[in-house]
Amino acid sequence: MFKHEMMPVINIDDLEDAIKEKYNYEFKHNLRQLLFDTGYMNDVFVRYWFDEDLVWEGKPWQNESHIEEENIVRQFLREHFKGEYDAVLVDVCW
Repeated sequence: MFKHEMMPVINIDDLEDAIKEKYNYEFKHNLRQLLFDTGYMNDVFVRYWFDEDLVWEGKPWQNESHIEEENIVRQFLREHFKGEYDAVLVDVCW
């Protein structure tokens, strides 16, 4: 049997604009790098899970300002999709 899954597809620039408009917030970090580090390239879609916030634990590999900004994105997506989805496909093309 052929299995498949349907999920929302969003453009990363549209996501950034929507968050800026809703929260009047300017990102300090590049959103592509913030969400996917180096795990993306041009003309790809990347799955992004947003079901719960990241937790700052003071670990050496953690960046507190990155976690704060990523949690803003996660909050926005949870509010927008209201429990219907816990992940989206993000078009990261530039």
